Amino acid sequence: MSCCKGWHIAIDDETLKVHMTGKKRSLFIKTLPGGQKVIRKCFNNCPYHTSSGLCKFQLQDKEEYMPKICRIYPRRSLKFNTSVEACMELSCMEAARIFLSHPDRPKLIPYTDGTLPYLWEVDNDDPEFLNFLEQSRDILMDFIWTGDVSSVDDITAKMHAIYRYVFPMHKLLMEDKQAEATKLLKETPDKYADSDKALPVFFFPVTMLNDLIFNEIYYPGMIVKNPVLFKLIRSYRRLFGKIWERDAEDHFKKALLDMVSERPHLIRKYRAYLSYSLFITFKEAYEDYYLIGPMLLSFIYTSFLMLFDMVSFHSNNRKLTEEDEIFILSSVEKALRHSVDVSDSFLKKIRKEFL
Repeated sequence: MSCCKGWHIAIDDETLKVHMTGKKRSLFIKTLPGGQKVIRKCFNNCPYHTSSGLCKFQLQDKEEYMPKICRIYPRRSLKFNTSVEACMELSCMEAARIFLSHPDRPKLIPYTDGTLPYLWEVDNDDPEFLNFLEQSRDILMDFIWTGDVSSVDDITAKMHAIYRYVFPMHKLLMEDKQAEATKLLKETPDKYADSDKALPVFFFPVTMLNDLIFNEIYYPGMIVKNPVLFKLIRSYRRLFGKIWERDAEDHFKKALLDMVSERPHLIRKYRAYLSYSLFITFKEAYEDYYLIGPMLLSFIYTSFLMLFDMVSFHSNNRKLTEEDEIFILSSVEKALRHSVDVSDSFLKKIRKEFL
């Protein structure tokens, strides 16, 4: 298995010069319509893979020929002003395995071994807003990891409380009232928690998730580029395709609670994944001040992880092995969070039908 199978692998200018040295052109580099240069695939595989599926440049200790993203992946690194934050990408199956064996709260560890390499720099110069994002993110992490979470209902309830806490700040930012938004940090999401209110099993309506699966996530080439998710969507259609819309919420809640009752460790996994996805995406609002976008995307990524675990469990004779969880997590990350087009279409759907 190769994490990059099916992806466009961008080649940076520095590495491109190495490839072009002494040559008129490289047969294995092409330019996409938008102007970005990428590695040209051979039968949907990187031409520099050996028969074992490993990178020949890495095996030959010629990493200067590897695009920068190949050298840094599966680390995800972003620069904000003068600081760089890095974490592991769970689309890598080994990183997913490590994450699943340690489903805990994310934390930053200072890097002292020279300069931390980064792939992307968030283009903004607003230290006060960056400080606001870091403070609010810490508050959200505290809230997610405070209190008892003994059911998936508790996770959904935390999402609703976070939504009600963040949305007023988002509105103030859209009105260019950053100072007033900062004042709201004195409150906490606990104020918006409502444990007595009956909530649906997912933060978003099941009907909306269903539309997103078939209109935004699924594509004809998925059987080659993401076979795990292709199989899950096919199983999803077989299991739930004939359910009436009016019965969907109850049916899905019963199916999810049924799985979690036999696999209670999943509750902590979903709690950890919610905090992971929110932690790494929240500061992306530094670029456009759209505070609510990363938050809602983290909710929807978590919802789909829960949903596809449920599909796998009920379509495999009530079995969900550790290997199943690794493949599902890495495949969901690859198809959803790593696709800018999919994430953008999610936000458009949310703005139109949910907000």
